[in-house]
Amino acid sequence: EFDVARRLFNDATRKLANEQYVLDKMKNHTAVPPEAPRMRARCVVEAHHKPTHVGGWYMKLDRGVPQSPWVDRATGKRIGRGSVVEAIENVVLKRLGSAGAKFNSSGREDIDVRMLGAGRPFAIQAHDPKTLKLSPSDYAEMEREINENSRHTGVQVRGLCASAKEKYHEVGMNAGENEKEKSYTALVRVSRPALEADLALIASQSRLVIQQSTPTRVAHRRADLVRPRTIVSMSTDRVPGSPDTFLLHLRTQAGTYIKEFVHGDQGRTTPSLGTLLDCKADILQLDVTEIDDEWNP
Repeated sequence: EFDVARRLFNDATRKLANEQYVLDKMKNHTAVPPEAPRMRARCVVEAHHKPTHVGGWYMKLDRGVPQSPWVDRATGKRIGRGSVVEAIENVVLKRLGSAGAKFNSSGREDIDVRMLGAGRPFAIQAHDPKTLKLSPSDYAEMEREINENSRHTGVQVRGLCASAKEKYHEVGMNAGENEKEKSYTALVRVSRPALEADLALIASQSRLVIQQSTPTRVAHRRADLVRPRTIVSMSTDRVPGSPDTFLLHLRTQAGTYIKEFVHGDQGRTTPSLGTLLDCKADILQLDVTEIDDEWNP
């Protein structure tokens, strides 16, 4: 095989060295010698200002709002009502005179999950801004406008301020992600009345280690791995008039799939809340209530 490859290489080299062969090939594509240019060359120079950065924390108060614009690939139609990114950038980019941006955040919540409490850290990299410097009162005004629009967008922010390129990259970094903790509140329904013994069993769990396979709902886009995750603590509150339903408050290791911990994902999360209570369990609603993240814009 080596001798054949060497012979082919030598043949190709001889052909390329043949000046007439090269000229004949060139004549198939262009004039030889080339014709003189018939028009002057045109050079366009565009100046763009370096990006500016804005940071803060966002709260998503309504369900049905994705973090970023979501379009169904099959139909081309939008999914959900607006997005967190648009609710914030529509105000910020208008004030900065910027035509585009990149959005970075400390994780994301599902479209049907609210982000409550102190919010989720985020940073924006605004491209080619026309307004380079904003005062603290300018940021306060943008924050007020975003929050006033929340009646329609479902999105509010706090702590909006000027940031830096390094902070923009830091907010999305996964370094130490597994050491972070997050708090949630879930509305849970079980297949039988929840007994006081059930609620006591839930509250007694401390640093419960579970094994989670990649959920079936995201398996098409993520590697199928088994990840150990820790449920740091749990507590419950009853829902008046609904014996089979209760509020479940959890503090967990970051990266825990809460929905799958509740219903078990057909055995892909073990143990699950359902196996702990020896019954079927389902999650009706979920809220993120706290993110353990020391990032500051």
